[in-house]
Amino acid sequence: MKSVSEPIRAAQYVRMSREKQVYSPVNQKAAIAAYAAAHNFEIVKTYADEGRSGLRLKGRIALQEMLRDVLSGEAGFQAILVFDVSRWGRFQDTDESAHYEFLCRSAGVRVHYCAEMFANDGSLTSTVMKNVRRAMAGEFSRDLSAKVWAAQCRLVMLGYKMGGKAAFGLDRLLVDQHGTPKQILAPGEHKSIATDRVILVPGKAKEVATVRRIFRLAAKGATNPEIAKTLNDNRIAGPGGRPWSKHMVRQVLIAERYVGTNVYNRSSTKLGTTKVYNPRKEWIRREEAFEPIVSARIFNAAQRIKRSARNEYSDEQLLAHLRRVLAEHGRLSSALLDAAAPPASKTFTNRFGSLKNAYSRIDYDVRDRADPVSHSAVAFAKEAIEAVTSIGGRASLSPEGKLLRVDYGIIVAPRVANLRDGKDHRYWRVKLPPADDVDMVLASLQRNGQREHLYLFPASRFGRSRKIDVREGRNLMENYRLWSMEFLYEMILRTAASPISLNHETRSALLLQDKNAVRIEFMDLPVEHRREDKPGEIG
Repeated sequence: MKSVSEPIRAAQYVRMSREKQVYSPVNQKAAIAAYAAAHNFEIVKTYADEGRSGLRLKGRIALQEMLRDVLSGEAGFQAILVFDVSRWGRFQDTDESAHYEFLCRSAGVRVHYCAEMFANDGSLTSTVMKNVRRAMAGEFSRDLSAKVWAAQCRLVMLGYKMGGKAAFGLDRLLVDQHGTPKQILAPGEHKSIATDRVILVPGKAKEVATVRRIFRLAAKGATNPEIAKTLNDNRIAGPGGRPWSKHMVRQVLIAERYVGTNVYNRSSTKLGTTKVYNPRKEWIRREEAFEPIVSARIFNAAQRIKRSARNEYSDEQLLAHLRRVLAEHGRLSSALLDAAAPPASKTFTNRFGSLKNAYSRIDYDVRDRADPVSHSAVAFAKEAIEAVTSIGGRASLSPEGKLLRVDYGIIVAPRVANLRDGKDHRYWRVKLPPADDVDMVLASLQRNGQREHLYLFPASRFGRSRKIDVREGRNLMENYRLWSMEFLYEMILRTAASPISLNHETRSALLLQDKNAVRIEFMDLPVEHRREDKPGEIG
């Protein structure tokens, strides 16, 4: 046991995004040093995330490293000193912030908020104040996001471009606050003065000529594949020097920027959430914002022909196509439909409401033709069992090898998903099994046969389609990410702490557990689970 005079070894965590100077790393470290001197701490290690948002764990390399060190049991310190609650994170779910703190506390490392007006000592006052501050930290980001979005909408209505690359055939022109042109921005260049703005102007002459040719061909009735073939036969390079595809042609034809209209808010990714496509009535539009490349007459003619082409298939033709694909492959899926000749899978979804509805029209039931469990899926399930049992949990595999039963009735479905190619992005598709008793889906997202990400989705997160698409890149669903299998059991219990995460049968089973159940606290919410704790284990 340490004597009073012997300092307690501590690590400091500092984070700064783009906020006020009060949150600079220098100021944070000064306040932490003063707190350490007054409370008998010795700072032995620094973890710093500079220029990082506090909305989510992704990208905060230092915080991830600190959590790994703490949970390894070999961190070399007994406390973590943070400037205030907002530096720990501005998580939109206060439970997520509490969860990461709980992981540290359960490993014997307590978090201290040095600039807060309360001591993080577990008292009722401390608990209430801390949760209020967590909510305020998240609300700050939501309020700031709303103000920034309103300002962006105003600038769009004034005719300015809001971020992103210039499309094929266009350039970004930097102008000052009075609209005086300054320079053409090269790819990767950005404005350096806050009052400067960016507008779109016609780009390279060859690209402009290609865009006009695409619209002329479309207005005459050429289909997107035919236009792409014509351009490729004439060795006309597409965006990025790539060959033209029907999807690239379509992106040109639907872009109102070529007729001079500025369109904003077609999709949005607010506060780190997954991208959503907004209905047309929510779009922000400003006509005559830019110099047009094509005339309104040619643009509208191309749109009329494209719209009429969408309805060229009757219901019987679509269903006959499904039967042909089924006869050829013995099964149906969106990937098979997209790989076959048109129509694509989206056509069936738009016409019948979903692929499942389309399948039912030809008496095809996906559940009756489910593929056998692959070797990789079985290996993944066994890995999950080992991760749970290695720290004292209980897990078993169902006879058919598709589901895990964790502790007393939590049903987890391990699934392996491979990276797919979409029309304008790449993504992983995670599906909820047809079984009604599944509580969560543990997904291994793979690229070229190698695991790239782990996610644990509650069944309640899946919509009517019973699938979730996780996009490649920065739009991943961080709230459900599991960045190490060694934390699987803790995350399963954390997810189970939310009543809406479990099906009715599982909740009933947990409520019927006897008095030998051990109480485990997650996110300041008590949850009952039976397990045998061992000295030094988390929990």
